[in-house]
Amino acid sequence: MKPRTKILLAILVGVAAATGPVINRLRDLSDVRLATTPTSGDSLTWNGVSWTNSPVAGGGSTNVTYYNTTVTNTLTVLYQIITSNLYTINGAHNTMIITNALTLAFLKTNMLAADANGLVTTVKFGVNISWDPVTQTLSASGGGSASTWVPVTTLAFSTTNVTIPLGGGTNFLVTLTNGSTGFFNSSGAPASASTNTSWTVTVVQDSTGTRAMNWDTTVFKFMGAVVPVCTTNANAIDVFTLTSSPVTAGKVLVTWNPDFR
Repeated sequence: MKPRTKILLAILVGVAAATGPVINRLRDLSDVRLATTPTSGDSLTWNGVSWTNSPVAGGGSTNVTYYNTTVTNTLTVLYQIITSNLYTINGAHNTMIITNALTLAFLKTNMLAADANGLVTTVKFGVNISWDPVTQTLSASGGGSASTWVPVTTLAFSTTNVTIPLGGGTNFLVTLTNGSTGFFNSSGAPASASTNTSWTVTVVQDSTGTRAMNWDTTVFKFMGAVVPVCTTNANAIDVFTLTSSPVTAGKVLVTWNPDFR
């Protein structure tokens, strides 16, 4: 091969290497990611990372995949919206209305009390019920399979009297330690006969015993109008069941169970 021919061949090879391969398809471009096989009516849309195909209004497929898409005003979905990662709702009202179907793998929302990442963290669901934002589950503690545990509220003497806070609990305990005769009175009795509830008051004598107590009969009512006298033996236990009257507002009906041993 002549020297002049070798030089010309080297030039042609260099030009071919510099220009690279011939691009015949859009998907061969590095910044194009076709979500589906293109159909008639599709257009290319920039999603902030790459160009992807989607149908224009009035044509193309109704199944569209978007990546990292932000809607700053209103998004209307006629059929289904499916997310495989995170679907975050922000705005003044933080509300999304669904009229057909929505499938979510994870949902972040400010419709409930949440932390900075949108995970529910401070919601109160009730006594002994809690929300775990990591596993996104509700759990309950206390009680058995068919039991409800009610905490005991310990009552104290105010001088010689004991006030039963009917609006502050349902299970009460009082130990009688005062030698003078006192009264059981109440606070928070139901103001309406249409609401009904019950309380339990356990009365315990101290190691001395002989403690006497009377009842405020303007509120508490007894069988045959006979006011019970607490058992006075040392360490004696009496249990009183109180029920709000379904007949007369503000009255409490008392049943006495004396001298448990």
